[in-house]
Amino acid sequence: QAIYWLSLTVIHKRNIMISLSDLKLIFDGTLSMLKAIKENNNHNNVEYEVALLAIYTATTETKNYISSLGKRKKHAKEKERQLSELWIKAGVKLRNIDNDLAQRCIIKADYWANPDEWTMADIKNSKITLDEIIKESRELM
Repeated sequence: QAIYWLSLTVIHKRNIMISLSDLKLIFDGTLSMLKAIKENNNHNNVEYEVALLAIYTATTETKNYISSLGKRKKHAKEKERQLSELWIKAGVKLRNIDNDLAQRCIIKADYWANPDEWTMADIKNSKITLDEIIKESRELM
């Protein structure tokens, strides 16, 4: 079987001889690398969507709870515990996307673990008002 050689001229005008089989290896390697990049981007897209879903679930559930509080004026400890868990999940899922927002979601979880210990000043200073978090979440879209 004949071996075919391809002569390439590079910057210093030196000729390099590469066999077609070596050239095929280079192209195969490049193709594999491009596929890996695409796969990583798809994984990141899924991670991004999961994080957005987590934070929007936490914000929506929180808005619904706050709305219902206005009608009954009594805290529902079990619901607040669930909200705390939703905020923890959102924070964990956001950590590779927006670490600052992720940290504030964790702080929001601390708030919902015992909201009576927090003042409005504490909430504002921690930058965990619902409006602020919703605004920043929308910026991720």
